[in-house]
Amino acid sequence: MVRNIQIHVQCPNSRLPVGDMELLADLILKKYHSRKGWQVSIILVNDEQMIRLNRTYFNKIMPTDVISFNMDDNDHPSFLQGEIYIDIDQASLQARRYGASLQNEILRLTAHGIFHLLGYTDETEESSLMMTKLEDEILTEFEQFGRN
Repeated sequence: MVRNIQIHVQCPNSRLPVGDMELLADLILKKYHSRKGWQVSIILVNDEQMIRLNRTYFNKIMPTDVISFNMDDNDHPSFLQGEIYIDIDQASLQARRYGASLQNEILRLTAHGIFHLLGYTDETEESSLMMTKLEDEILTEFEQFGRN
């Protein structure tokens, strides 16, 4: 069974919690994913790169904090494949806004992106509250292991 999580940093920053991101993604997938395996890439980008992605795929000319692309193969429905793009510029702004560290905000966005790959949405107030609850629960569990 393949269980692979890769982190790609396209905008170097020594304060990025790359190891914790991988551990958190693995925890979420083991807990919430009933399929046989996964291949997930998490790519850290800046505003400029995120604007390009947002324009190309969603026709929006502005940055966003996280975009998830589920790339499941219909020939192998039990195997999850996806890419998550996290904008560290937006993460930094949100961290300041919420009084969190950059590392914690990036971990929250990692969880958020993984939950999107698993099919959760945040398009309504109810679904957004559900995702936030899931993020809070998994981050609390993650912190209890002393990883954060």
